[in-house]
Amino acid sequence: MIKKIAITSLLSLALSTSLFSQELYVKLGLGTSSVDSNVKGVNFSGESILTLAIGTKIQEFDIELEYTYEKNKWRNVDTNVNGTGKTNNLMINGFYNLNLDSDFTPYAGLGLGSAKFDSGENDETYFVYQAMLGVNYALTKEFDLGLEYRYKDTNSDNDLSSNNILFVTKYKF
Repeated sequence: MIKKIAITSLLSLALSTSLFSQELYVKLGLGTSSVDSNVKGVNFSGESILTLAIGTKIQEFDIELEYTYEKNKWRNVDTNVNGTGKTNNLMINGFYNLNLDSDFTPYAGLGLGSAKFDSGENDETYFVYQAMLGVNYALTKEFDLGLEYRYKDTNSDNDLSSNNILFVTKYKF
């Protein structure tokens, strides 16, 4: 219950803050994800990640609402059983952009949200958090390209976590 209240509060803050912003943006990310778990004998491979976000810039800070889709293959080496896992995340992210007075803008961010994991056998929903580091390059005034690293972790019993590398595009209105 507390998680739902916290997520709803953060979402309300992000959406109400964007009304006062002068710069809205959409962001698309594509990349790869390396998943770790404390489940013995289970290996993950072939991970891919897609992100879509809408956000707002307020001075050096960005606040965004992000949807993430992750797909991976897993294999239990003890039972020789294979499967595919899919994760849908809804996150509120906050970023600090380091202004270097150049076309390159490094940034750091934190995110909180919810992850629904579907292993093919059952669905589970977890609280998830992430830390992000990246750099954007301004191709034009409205369009950025970037590279981003993310560490994502859950509160699951299986201690699911991931390291992600993403290529991102950002279009500013």
